[in-house]
Amino acid sequence: MYLYAVRGWVDQMFRDLKGQGFHLDQTRLEDPKRLDRLMLVLALIYWWLLDPGIWVDRIGLRRRVDRAKKPKCSLFMIGLRWLKRLLRLDAIPDVRLVPVL
Repeated sequence: MYLYAVRGWVDQMFRDLKGQGFHLDQTRLEDPKRLDRLMLVLALIYWWLLDPGIWVDRIGLRRRVDRAKKPKCSLFMIGLRWLKRLLRLDAIPDVRLVPVL
């Protein structure tokens, strides 16, 4: 049962990296070093946007960025949409990366 839950997270991550979020499949990078650097940056941004997505979901504000009757956005997309919403409202988001020890 645990492995199936992990599979769902991995599927969402690949969907976010390819089609819905970063469009990694359209980069046309062939140099492994450049692709490695890009993946590092994308991983950091992905990790950074998961935090507000989890926060928005936990406090019950998901409907403000995901208007579907059935939730269809991943936590990454919720975080990205929340950040875009804050920027549209001229609110300054708290942008700190805090390592968890």
